[in-house]
Amino acid sequence: MKIVKYKLKNEDILYYLAKSVRTGKQVKTVNIEKLGKHSDLILKHKDPLTYLKAYAKKRTAEEKEDFLSIKIDLQQAVLHHKDQKTSHSKLLNIGYFFLNDIYKALKLDTFFKDITKDTKVEYNPHQALKFLTFARILDPKSKLGTFDDLNNYYEKPKIKLQDIYKTLDLVSEHLDQYQTHLYRESINISKRNTSILYYDCTNYFFEIECEDHFRKYGQGKDHKPNPIVQMGLFMDGDGIPLAFSLNPGNTNEQQTTLPLEKKIVKDFKLSNFIYVSDGGLNSNETRFYNSFGNRDYIVTQSLKKLKRSEQDLILTDDHWQSISTGKLKSLSTLKDDDQDTYYKVMWIDHPIDVGLRELTQSGQLKKKTSFKQRLIVTYQKKYALYQSALRLKQIQRAADLIQSNRVDQVSQNSPKRLIEQKGEVSYDLDLDKIKDEIKYDGYYALVTSLEDDDVKDILKASARRWEIEESFRILKSNFKARPVFHRKDTRIISHFAICFTALLVYRLLEKKLDSKYTIYEIIDTLRALNVVSLNEALFKSTYSGSELLDQLCVIFDKKINKNIYTNVQLNKNK
Repeated sequence: MKIVKYKLKNEDILYYLAKSVRTGKQVKTVNIEKLGKHSDLILKHKDPLTYLKAYAKKRTAEEKEDFLSIKIDLQQAVLHHKDQKTSHSKLLNIGYFFLNDIYKALKLDTFFKDITKDTKVEYNPHQALKFLTFARILDPKSKLGTFDDLNNYYEKPKIKLQDIYKTLDLVSEHLDQYQTHLYRESINISKRNTSILYYDCTNYFFEIECEDHFRKYGQGKDHKPNPIVQMGLFMDGDGIPLAFSLNPGNTNEQQTTLPLEKKIVKDFKLSNFIYVSDGGLNSNETRFYNSFGNRDYIVTQSLKKLKRSEQDLILTDDHWQSISTGKLKSLSTLKDDDQDTYYKVMWIDHPIDVGLRELTQSGQLKKKTSFKQRLIVTYQKKYALYQSALRLKQIQRAADLIQSNRVDQVSQNSPKRLIEQKGEVSYDLDLDKIKDEIKYDGYYALVTSLEDDDVKDILKASARRWEIEESFRILKSNFKARPVFHRKDTRIISHFAICFTALLVYRLLEKKLDSKYTIYEIIDTLRALNVVSLNEALFKSTYSGSELLDQLCVIFDKKINKNIYTNVQLNKNK
């Protein structure tokens, strides 16, 4: 810092404390504190200039020590609009500093250098993708909306709108390399638990009237009459995303699993893991593939799809083993307030066609080979009571539909499934259907290739499937991945690549915080971390301190839990 002098009309001298500030390639001197007139200072100090130079030296040392005491003159002047049509906030977000540390550790700058080294790319795709990722977490909007808000970040990135769209095309063109790079670099940030891989599939709708070759009409989970695309997502055992794929909306979910899994095995060099998924993504082909090469599987199994002989063997009243005590019990003896889980295990054989052909002793062609699997069925009294109560409400609704003559097409979970047609225009409750559903109350089943693993560990691994469902909720709700407004396939794919990157960055941040805070607490805190510029050298925080902020500062070795900062201090924390 230095002393700047201004001559006044009455020959007096006005002193300011000033410092040099770099903005881009330009360096300018900015006054940060008014120190007084020479005529006033001479009454207190024999040599005002010598005193002020010593003060400037002290302030420079204080800035380096991260300690500031600043006096600011506030004036009630009229705000100048400089021909702006609308007013804009002067708040600058610095919460992204924490996200930036994780993003830098992913070394995407190196990735973009590698894929553009033999091209004539003149823009900075790394910078564009970085702020698209931060915006998806902190303030998700369209690409144009994100571009319009770039000045809301302390860094004020210099990005052109066309650079954003060029970056989207670049990511789409190199998507497989991009995902492989993210996985390999994420290992250096946090150890990846790849002993268990979870897979699930969801879909995203588009605000368009007609489908095309990619955006197709399908079974949308939002039940909206819009064309959709499907997203398949793999997650590791700690809930951190691993890889994703996109497919046309009319693709059978079961066909999405193996292509992406085989890419993971090949590109990520992963071969020893347990595949975990729900009933809609556990085809015989998927199970069979995950029975070899040091792979195993744990997938949910519909009891209704088991053979009648298998149901009769396992769904009996007695010999259910308690998870907590290991004791055997009969289900008919359980009280309504019983909170325990009980299980049975048996082996089932569902033959699968693997392309082998042989003749049987009777001369018939045998097309399928034996495929034995370990079936685990659990029972919970509280789950049975929940299902029973839910069905009673649906029975009442079904009866009301019959009474009001509003019976039409039946959906899988609609109360209309409990209605049967007696004549051309006569309907009644389907008592056989209701009776059949009741016998499955409280039961949950899965099959696995793990022969000797403890049932408790298998159930625990399967139970964590909720985390991948939570990831989809985060993408759809917090990161607003839907609806999607892009038209080109490449832009659609890149949009979800950015959402995937944002989810990866967020999950890695969450893991560094030991998963002690909710997504709302974390994102609300990062959004609240704004500063306002007092001048080009000084900034004041507009947020309060918190336990979460202090912990973030400790984890990432930053000092942004103060009231006043110089631009130098903020640049060090950036």
